[in-house]
Amino acid sequence: MAKYFNLILITLTTFFLSFCWLSFYSQPLWARYGVSALLSVILLVIISVSQKRAEILPNRQNRASAKALRYSLATMSDYSPFTDVFKEKGYTVTQISESCVLLESRQKILVDWLFRMTNIISQDVFNAYKRAKKLGADKIVIFCIKADSSVWQAVRELPITVSVFDFSATRRFLKENDKSIPSLPAKKAKWDSTFFYFAFARTRAKHYLAICLVLLLTAIISFYPLYNCIVATVCFAAAIYCLVNKRFNPTADFLF
Repeated sequence: MAKYFNLILITLTTFFLSFCWLSFYSQPLWARYGVSALLSVILLVIISVSQKRAEILPNRQNRASAKALRYSLATMSDYSPFTDVFKEKGYTVTQISESCVLLESRQKILVDWLFRMTNIISQDVFNAYKRAKKLGADKIVIFCIKADSSVWQAVRELPITVSVFDFSATRRFLKENDKSIPSLPAKKAKWDSTFFYFAFARTRAKHYLAICLVLLLTAIISFYPLYNCIVATVCFAAAIYCLVNKRFNPTADFLF
């Protein structure tokens, strides 16, 4: 319902805004109505096409969220979500280094966390193998964000089983075990950021459009109709920005 209400409000506001601006020029009445209606339809089509395009193309918010999670992994120093899962599965966890543990149960498993934004390479796998051989591990599990193609070749060449979990597999592993990637603490918003998040929130659009309509409808009885049109235009631009911007509406869908 809100979607159609916004569309109707935008169409009406576009019509009246165009009509009021055209009234300052010596145009026939039919021309004002015709041009205003045409501009309203054009804007309505642009909005509809943009909405469908946003639904077809990959969601930019999802991509941004995935990028933030990758960065969280790359800067991770506490691997407790993983070790908690291992303990729940009955493994004894022995710390080998800051980013490496040895799991012991029926078999020994070396777990290496190689989280960084660049690809891990075959040398990383060989280093893990050397450590596993020294500790007498029967299997190697490597968690990373991205792996170079040479990694898979190295995995096939080694005499023990090596499992490599990239970003997608790591997320799936945690999700299946009711864990999640710890997100980075949010940065404290500045005072002006707080104002803009309030002023340009998507829910503010209808208020700007309503102010715009009131100014346009009262322009005919106003002593300064030009000022009414200018302020109404500013409010209309603010309303459109509220609907389409992602900066101050990071979790909102496109437009509606």
